[in-house]
Amino acid sequence: MAHDGKRGIYALAPIDGWNDVQLTKNTGILPFLFHKMFGFRAVMVGTKNADYTMARFVPGLELDFLPDASEATKIKYIEQHKDDIDVLLLHGPYESYHPVVSAYRDMRPDGKVYLELDLNSYSADRVDCTSESFKRFISQCDVIAASCGRVQQFVASRWPCVVDCLMNGFYNFSGAPLLPIDAYDETYHERQNAILTVGRIGHPEKRNDILLEAFAAIADYVNDFSVRLIGPVDGEFQEWLERDFFTRYPHLRGRVELTGAIYDKAALYREYRKAKIFVISSPLEGGMPNVAAEALFGGCAMVTSDIDAAPEMTNGGRCGDVFPCGDSAALSEILRDICTDEEKIKSFGREAIRYAHERLDFENIARHAYYLLYGEVPR
Repeated sequence: MAHDGKRGIYALAPIDGWNDVQLTKNTGILPFLFHKMFGFRAVMVGTKNADYTMARFVPGLELDFLPDASEATKIKYIEQHKDDIDVLLLHGPYESYHPVVSAYRDMRPDGKVYLELDLNSYSADRVDCTSESFKRFISQCDVIAASCGRVQQFVASRWPCVVDCLMNGFYNFSGAPLLPIDAYDETYHERQNAILTVGRIGHPEKRNDILLEAFAAIADYVNDFSVRLIGPVDGEFQEWLERDFFTRYPHLRGRVELTGAIYDKAALYREYRKAKIFVISSPLEGGMPNVAAEALFGGCAMVTSDIDAAPEMTNGGRCGDVFPCGDSAALSEILRDICTDEEKIKSFGREAIRYAHERLDFENIARHAYYLLYGEVPR
């Protein structure tokens, strides 16, 4: 244990450094909650990649900056801080971690290594799990956790290890009052006929064009609905909108809104509470997207492409629907069905809130992670 009597959890960046938004995603939330709930010293380690404006949301979470991202520098850091690092938290099974974990194991055989799998089944299948370096690395991890069942099962069937499942949940950074489980109906009148998506708008991996094409196909049938896209907007996507999409659908210009990024956590939560439907159109995600838990806590009906975490995101169809990846026609049919059936929207929304409170509270997920590491329920 560290010289100050506190256990320490150190999250080591896989390649170079953490970006700003990762401080308030699962990468930063888990060490932050170990600090807040269990009294750990929590540190995120890597090269400096940003000004880290999001640090204001995670008080007590420290940032240690490395001069470079070399293997030698990381091992030297481990050696200097070995007495403080009781849990080494890793994000993804990257080869760059292999020698670092071996060094940590030599220095702290009593320490814990927690590997959070930032994977989908496609990327998991591309990992060379037969190499001696990989097998040694995996054997040195105390906890290996996927964020959805499909990835858990896929990895467990191929890698020589036990894989747990801890979903990426929601933590209420803003302190704004959350919708209670039984409050959906009495607040339903506050919702707008809005289809919402949140993320890096226009990034090729997000395929927001699929959502817009699906909406255009049904816009005349659901003429009181609009699409609201929240997040930083890719320049090429903005050009596509002006040059192509709005040229074909000029009448939709007032029904497709790009807000830009919303960094105020309370304001962002209000956006979820105002919307009726949330859509994820990505063909691939690294397990359970963080925004899914946010949207479910906000009471949005969930519509998602058939990514690995789709069963968890819709709770097996109880709080939403799933469409084949890349199929805008199938998405348009689902959206038309939901938008024209208010009772279905309400049913999905009620279940979303109940399910989120029951399964996606990040404090409960942190307690589970603690139990996996130490075999006991934290006090």
